[in-house]
Amino acid sequence: FMTEDEGDGRLYRFVSAGRVSAVNGGEGLDLDNGQLQVLEVSGFENGAYMEDLEAAREIHRVRWVDVQSPDRPQKRVREGIMNSTGVGAPGTRFKGGEGIWIQFWPEGAQETVSGYAHPLRAVVFFACKGDNRVYALDVDNDLIEVVFDNAQLEATGEAGFDDVDNLVISPAGDVVVAEDGDAMRLMVIVPNQPAKILLQVPGGGSELTGPAFTPDGSRLYFSSQRAPSGLTGLLPLGRTYELTVPEAFL
Repeated sequence: FMTEDEGDGRLYRFVSAGRVSAVNGGEGLDLDNGQLQVLEVSGFENGAYMEDLEAAREIHRVRWVDVQSPDRPQKRVREGIMNSTGVGAPGTRFKGGEGIWIQFWPEGAQETVSGYAHPLRAVVFFACKGDNRVYALDVDNDLIEVVFDNAQLEATGEAGFDDVDNLVISPAGDVVVAEDGDAMRLMVIVPNQPAKILLQVPGGGSELTGPAFTPDGSRLYFSSQRAPSGLTGLLPLGRTYELTVPEAFL
């Protein structure tokens, strides 16, 4: 799965043609052959955008469509299709796709999804900085919804996010989103409920990036991309931080 950092971007997936022998004697996915596809939300095909926020918060069905000219930059392909046909290229529009995370649940921990055939096995979470939304895509049931938008943060009295960016899910299931903007915050979202600010790094002029937990969830690492480095004076080479998570919060 792949996001696209464009104002008229799309969400993509690559479907491998099958499995091939690996160098270690086992098998792996054939990454040289397959199909690149783009996501279409039902009712929002050919470049349409889910403008109505209340509607975007509802669950929608999706389908995958083969892209045209997969060997070319898709932004140029979209422009060519629009210029020649006057119709938008396949795929729902997602504004400035950024961080993406696939969350899996093992057998025995998969909840049923009422009215649908498959249990909840894998969800793709992805952030879009153009409208400060985080989406959740149920891979097996082909369902999507917005699980965070700035209204949920502003309801707590906090200023809205200035560009949601990277995201990660903790071993405990917390969805943590980093901010690409002067406020430079990490936020914990609770789908469709008020969000909580975890921390803020002062200074601005950078962005928080690359949040990652240790497997036991006891430490969270993240970086300030253009922060002055303590090792090289004021050169903007960045800093990496470690946050220790107290036992009571694990």
